Amino acid sequence: MPQLPVDEMRRLTRETVAAMSGETKILVFGCEHGLNVDRLEREDIRGLRLICSGMLPPTLVEYALKQGADGVMVIGCRQNDCYFRFGNSWTRLRFAGERKPSLRARAERERIRIHGAAEPDLRSVEADLAEFHQHLLELNRAAASAATGTE
Repeated sequence: MPQLPVDEMRRLTRETVAAMSGETKILVFGCEHGLNVDRLEREDIRGLRLICSGMLPPTLVEYALKQGADGVMVIGCRQNDCYFRFGNSWTRLRFAGERKPSLRARAERERIRIHGAAEPDLRSVEADLAEFHQHLLELNRAAASAATGTE
């Protein structure tokens, strides 16, 4: 993105993940023309706004997970209502591996959610975030048990 070079996006991602606290950290990338992701923020959830979700390189989502985010949610415009026409469709296709650049096979897909939303969808997104949070807690607990050999 000319307005936000990759190095700057990585810096913002790294700083945003580092600023989170709590048992489960969720980074939310959001489109400026969809739901305002700032409204979702808590100590364990932070948002980064982009011009369009279609401009988000999938590798940045992987980077966020490597930097310590337990999960990443990408919120674009509602389906068939993209401000830039195809951004939300391209995002879904990239994360499904059907459009380049696509999410790599090694990415932990169970830690990534894609959502299309506008301001009236806030409650629906909050409900999905709560369910995603619980899902991530279970994944983290299972990983901790596997690492220690307990069940």
